[in-house]
Amino acid sequence: WAGSERPAPTVEGRRERPDRPAKVRQRLGTFQDEVLDAAESDAPVEALLSLTNDMSRFQPVSACTAFHRLAKLGGARVRDHVGYRRLKHYLRKHLRELDSLGQANVAWAMAMFRDKEHTIWDGIEFVTAFEARRTPLKDISIILWAVAITQPQRSDLFRNIERSIAGRHKEMRRSSSQSLITILWSFGHMDMLTERLVLPIALELTRRSDRLKRRDAVTLLWAYKKTVTKDTDLILQVVARCLQATDAWTCEDLLFATSALSMLFPAEAMSCGVQPREKLQACGLHV
Repeated sequence: WAGSERPAPTVEGRRERPDRPAKVRQRLGTFQDEVLDAAESDAPVEALLSLTNDMSRFQPVSACTAFHRLAKLGGARVRDHVGYRRLKHYLRKHLRELDSLGQANVAWAMAMFRDKEHTIWDGIEFVTAFEARRTPLKDISIILWAVAITQPQRSDLFRNIERSIAGRHKEMRRSSSQSLITILWSFGHMDMLTERLVLPIALELTRRSDRLKRRDAVTLLWAYKKTVTKDTDLILQVVARCLQATDAWTCEDLLFATSALSMLFPAEAMSCGVQPREKLQACGLHV
């Protein structure tokens, strides 16, 4: 267990932007509504696939929406259908016309389809690396998660994005804990965590420690272990959160937490009255 990888967080693709300008919604036309209606019908997978019989009706956004809903509702079982291949071929040609939300949803869908076909991933990597500084952290987190679990050879993308993420402190304050945890997990899964990335995210997450779920706190400990950081003040705040969270421990989380702590605070240090032990006791936590 000590050498095991932390399980991937649950990541959902994003739905359509509720704030799309009226002109954009009008340009997308009624066909986008047909795609959304098909996804909510009694037989959504079949309804979505049937729309691909006439690909001339699709625009990049509606194709992305259909692709995302197929991944959510059908998963890998639809990969052999001709409709899936039609949508993927269309998106391969029009990928760069999508905004970051669209890029994130295509990446998420490809991961859910377990599709490693390199052409679309090449396009996602190119656009994401080029637009990284302007891409919301929410969308970056989804793309990184998808790449980490399906395209582990694409380490260059992570190097490029790490430089753009580390200094975005204001945006981190506006980002969800889920997005920040997913970014940490993705870099950790690639064995590419650095203190420059972990510490600003950890600082932000500890500010909201009263709202941090136990699983997220354990994942943060796992990230600390990956970087072997020496910032004991931050680590101990996360330990406190792990112990005080109200949601139940799972065996998995307990094993990962103890594995991380055994590396961050060796047993001989914890038993000799050194600083970490004293700080834990000052917090009312007995070790």
